[in-house]
Amino acid sequence: MSSRFVPLVIAVIFLSFRAFGQGNVGGLDFMSSEKALENTATLTLPQEGFLPFKEDFQLNFEIDIHDCTTFGNILRIVSENGHTLDIFYRPGGASSQPYLKLVTDKSAGNIIIPIPSQYLLENQWTDFSIVISKDSGLLTAHCFGEEFEQDLGAVDADEIKMFFGMCNYKGYATKDIPSFSVRNIGYKSNTLEYLWPLQQAEGEIAYEENHHRHGQALNPNWSAQNHHHWRPVISTETNFHPALIYQQKQNLLNIVGGSNYQVLDLDGKAIIKQTDNPKNNAPVFLAGLKSNIGEAQYMVDIRGSKLSKPSPWFSAKQMNAKEKIDFWHTTLMEDTDRQELISFGGYGWYQYNNSFRRFNASGVDTVQFSGDKISPRYFASAGFLKNNEYLIYGGMGNHSGDQAMGTNVFHDLYKVNLQTQSVEKLWDLPELKADLLNSGNLVIAADSASFYTLVFEANAYEVNIQLANIDIATGAVKIVSDAIKTKFKDTESDIELFYQPQSHKFYAVIVHSDYNDNTAEIEVYQLHGDPIGLADLKKLSPGGFLATSKTVPTKPLTLLGAVIFLVTGVSFGVYRKKSQTSEQPVKKVSSPFLVKMPEEYEAFKMPAIDRPQKNAIYLFGGMKVFSREGEEISAQMTEKLRQLFLTILFFPYAHGRYINSQELAEVMWPMAPKNKSKNNRSISIRRLRLILEACDGIEVIYKSNEWKISFTDGAYCDFEVFTTLKSQLKQCESPKDKIELFQQLYQVVSQGEVVGSIRSEWLEDHMAHIRSHIIEQLISFAEECNNPVWVCEISDMIFKFDNLEEQALDLKVRALMHLNKLVQARNEFDRFSKNYAKLFGEAYNKSFNSIEV
Repeated sequence: MSSRFVPLVIAVIFLSFRAFGQGNVGGLDFMSSEKALENTATLTLPQEGFLPFKEDFQLNFEIDIHDCTTFGNILRIVSENGHTLDIFYRPGGASSQPYLKLVTDKSAGNIIIPIPSQYLLENQWTDFSIVISKDSGLLTAHCFGEEFEQDLGAVDADEIKMFFGMCNYKGYATKDIPSFSVRNIGYKSNTLEYLWPLQQAEGEIAYEENHHRHGQALNPNWSAQNHHHWRPVISTETNFHPALIYQQKQNLLNIVGGSNYQVLDLDGKAIIKQTDNPKNNAPVFLAGLKSNIGEAQYMVDIRGSKLSKPSPWFSAKQMNAKEKIDFWHTTLMEDTDRQELISFGGYGWYQYNNSFRRFNASGVDTVQFSGDKISPRYFASAGFLKNNEYLIYGGMGNHSGDQAMGTNVFHDLYKVNLQTQSVEKLWDLPELKADLLNSGNLVIAADSASFYTLVFEANAYEVNIQLANIDIATGAVKIVSDAIKTKFKDTESDIELFYQPQSHKFYAVIVHSDYNDNTAEIEVYQLHGDPIGLADLKKLSPGGFLATSKTVPTKPLTLLGAVIFLVTGVSFGVYRKKSQTSEQPVKKVSSPFLVKMPEEYEAFKMPAIDRPQKNAIYLFGGMKVFSREGEEISAQMTEKLRQLFLTILFFPYAHGRYINSQELAEVMWPMAPKNKSKNNRSISIRRLRLILEACDGIEVIYKSNEWKISFTDGAYCDFEVFTTLKSQLKQCESPKDKIELFQQLYQVVSQGEVVGSIRSEWLEDHMAHIRSHIIEQLISFAEECNNPVWVCEISDMIFKFDNLEEQALDLKVRALMHLNKLVQARNEFDRFSKNYAKLFGEAYNKSFNSIEV
């Protein structure tokens, strides 16, 4: 017997029955035994009986190997009389190349097939074929553009059976497999041809198209699901408003957040570099080149700075909580000829803008573009087209730039030439897309006929992010993924889209920043291309049934009938007690107050609201719990039980999800050993539940390793009412309805601080977060209010939560001056200044005259 390598003359011997289906969609994924553990997949062909092996044997399939580290079985072929042929994957070492190994029981020799490095990336499919001649006993294998031969001698098998992945058959058992995918499996013997396309989305039956010799798929992971469902890849934390710089060729995501610099390997799903600079440990406002064309890596302070390489050792001005920022959610493009970044649009201080700015090694300046005008907006998306040309799509703003004139969600497309500095409008079709806001880069399809972008509801705090495909010629919109359910807070959140053409993968990067903590949480999700919509996925499912994603909740967005969103008073929502060291006059604004005599303004009156005294929990002004009998039973809770209750209740408000058991133990019993903290949790939860049994509809629920407080059957909690009203106010369009909602919210928060005297380090941080949101709501309404009497009352309420809130001082002083109460306005300013000096040990750095009406 001999084994020899022969240069490949023909591409593949047997491809006549191959099915291509829907582009890159389809196949069955096998997770490595290290990852799948007990749920290792196996594909048996056929499910029952054997396949004929007459004069010859021809097997062809497509394979995608995407695990470089795990040894294991890919395919085992067994004949009716026990002969075997195995294909194993063997990882490479420090100086050795990974390879496939073909082993038969008929030969002492083996075929070694080296694997080129480019084929070890996920979604890099290659054809693999095996031909065995019964007469000559010659085995020929074709893979990676090469041909290999092995002399088997006499072949005495008449039937065969195939096992991809795990195998447990006739005394042979293995769970050791690498991560790989297969599709379009074809087998031919004489004139009989069999085909298993594996282009389906669910089920344990692998359908055979020609003779109904179906296979069985145990623990299947159908690849089609990965073309519709977003899957989490990696998450990390950094500082506020980080710059994201994507290196497409290497598939690396650079993250620079103030003092922290990280590099994420999106293939390896790992942080491969992390550097910290404690000197920059303060909030800054960074942005990075999101979709670089070449190898350039740039970042800037979007307020205005020179270009910089990704590093935590940059020079940037620390942010001021009261600083005027005009370029939230601006759009960046790369001018490769001039080695510059061009930004377009942005939002700040109730104004949308449509300016083009140029960042280079010298600094930043404004650039004038000729041609069609793009309306002022932010959230516009840009994608590289060709030859320094970009497409700019969508966003949110209006034609005047003044937020007071309302807000439109745009569905329009422009071509921008950075070389000639000109703009051409391609279309404006608002009727084709309702209230779906876009974010992130545009990814131009390979045929340049359409582009992809991320879209989500423009009128919600809880949003569903989906990938949309938009036709460049017609503007038609098609949703081609499921939803990533997340929270979105205008100036503190960011959503970006990247694409890796070699592996045909989309990446959605979601950033949640917190100015007060100078932190940002980053989550990365991936979706395989070509992406497919829900209707196409159903076509791949037997009987039209679609199995829902196990990882990402699905809630499809509607393209028609959405409610138009009016942004009312979007503000940064950051509150700091101490001013900057030099006097900064308050921004001069036109007075919102009606022109009336002081006595003509309506008095500040609040309608009565219902405050149930049964099955109710009150947290504002101190914690009180009322039973079904109306008895106040909070005294039955120890301090530790109150902390436990509040930790479970407040956690979703700050983190957008329920708290798990490990996190609960770390918060409540941080120094206790694991077994001790588990015992403490069990005892405390049981005691808390016993107390709450006196209430109808108030329960501590444990599900899927998460804890939550449930209010049902008419049970009341003022904190739940506050969060609901806060959300409704954000979405409300009617001035009358907004006043009614605010009055209800005001009466809830007017009871005082949340939970009063209950204190713990963790709860203090979260109550500060809640306190800042309360102040944000009060200030937002006061700034729009046309009644100075009301503004005075609202300002006093703000001072109850923060007696050194400067914006409340400005509001009240202006309101008192409008009411001709100049002495009272001066006294209010002096009181504030004395409290400031007492707390900080220095004089308040603004003068009374700097506050302008």
